[in-house]
Amino acid sequence: MKHAIGAVLLVWVGSGSALAADWAWEDDPVSDPFLVNPDGFPSAVGTDAEIEAALECPPQHESVVTATPFPGGGFYYNRKINAMPASGELRWGERRIRARPEDSLGQLDWGRGVWPYRSHWVWASANGIAKDGRRLGLNLGFFGDHTHATEDALILEGRVHKLPRVRVEFDARDYRKPWRFTEPEGRVDLLFRPNVERVARLNALVLCSEVHQLFGSWSGRALTDAGETLVIEALPGFAEEHWARW
Repeated sequence: MKHAIGAVLLVWVGSGSALAADWAWEDDPVSDPFLVNPDGFPSAVGTDAEIEAALECPPQHESVVTATPFPGGGFYYNRKINAMPASGELRWGERRIRARPEDSLGQLDWGRGVWPYRSHWVWASANGIAKDGRRLGLNLGFFGDHTHATEDALILEGRVHKLPRVRVEFDARDYRKPWRFTEPEGRVDLLFRPNVERVARLNALVLCSEVHQLFGSWSGRALTDAGETLVIEALPGFAEEHWARW
């Protein structure tokens, strides 16, 4: 059984959960506890850097939930919650950055399953405040058998607008080139421009992993279920590709 969880806090400076238990991950010198309560998801991370944040997830806030099969057996159950209002503080040495619910957002990625020995996924996401003040999120990507359903979605003010299968184009020889996201019905035409690349590689003979995580900004347009065109500019987010044998 593989179990993965992660949280992303985006501080936009100047401008009923399925998780029913607390958990903690420790790998000296980093301690990463997550405490779940009815009002949100507070977390604290780090030694040099510390984050104390609460992500608000009211019952009406929708999330993207998938149960993905793998050819030959196994599954992956996943829940992603985008664009949750965040409050708290980031402390890094002498620096202090406050997160306020009106201009700061976070997201949660929670999953577990029985995965095959070889696995591959592409995941991209973004969270931010639109020009009109609405909370906006994107969740795009694939993992496992996605021929029957996908997790591609636009999240606006806590409501999920399901998107048809989105096509992603990027250069695996140079991940820092722009990534393009489109789909045949014209619901999405987005460009992700990376600014920073994080690469993590593990080679322990039978256990291998390589992940390229890119952080940058999104621009383009997306169409809601009601036919509203959203113009997206400088939306902060990330994209990643991961190959593994484990």
